[in-house]
Amino acid sequence: MQERVSLLSRFLVGVALTITSLSGCSVKEDRDACPCILFLHFPEGGKEWEKLVVFLNGDQFSVRDTVDLRQLDPKGYRRMVPRGQVHLLAAAPLGTAFSPIGRLPIPEGKDCPPVYMDARTLDTRSSVVRDTVHLYKNHCRLTMEFSYLDPIGFEQLEMSVTGGVDGYDERGQMTEGRFRYPLHPDEQGRCQVFLPRQMDESLALVMEKDGIVCQTFAIGEFMKEVGYDWSSPSLKDCRMSIDVAITSMVVEIGGWKKTYSYKFAI
Repeated sequence: MQERVSLLSRFLVGVALTITSLSGCSVKEDRDACPCILFLHFPEGGKEWEKLVVFLNGDQFSVRDTVDLRQLDPKGYRRMVPRGQVHLLAAAPLGTAFSPIGRLPIPEGKDCPPVYMDARTLDTRSSVVRDTVHLYKNHCRLTMEFSYLDPIGFEQLEMSVTGGVDGYDERGQMTEGRFRYPLHPDEQGRCQVFLPRQMDESLALVMEKDGIVCQTFAIGEFMKEVGYDWSSPSLKDCRMSIDVAITSMVVEIGGWKKTYSYKFAI
């Protein structure tokens, strides 16, 4: 009888040890050192994008996953992450040129990709964490419509939009650097530039001839005048109408209109 009890005790101990090992931590280990199971849910799943990319970065931890929203498990995206804090960056569309850890540089001469992002720091001190991902519009499509009241000489000008933000880092924060995108208006005088989120009002329209700056216009200030909010979760698009003459320029944005006088040397 004692032998049967001993065998039963050994069996129960073995089962307990097996369950403990499957959970990833033994009862003697510090539970804070055990991983956290992270579940991410995407309520817009498949409606706006079929796929997106998820970056998770922490202390000596970095993961990049492509998530197919059409085939996502009903429980959501699942990943084992370290306890403590993990930086989440989820982004779409899939073809956006992110670095392996989630940085998005904007090379000079290019504008911002039409990117949507959710970037946050997650508290992963619990054994299981569930969170919901919402992607926000992190670009502004600025449409500029030029009308030359004195066309002579303006056809020789080179125009560009410059600024002080050249991309986003792995936490979705703006990176400081030179932004420059050349403008090429069509026959109707219309052109577009996709802008990243801005730190200040330093955006400028620069007009040059033969490499010499003829005039600079503070379009960042223009946008501020109409109440454009760069801190909004989702950035709005903006349309700017510019009537250019030798001595003045009329800027109109959403009903706001202002005339700027200057001396233009072409």
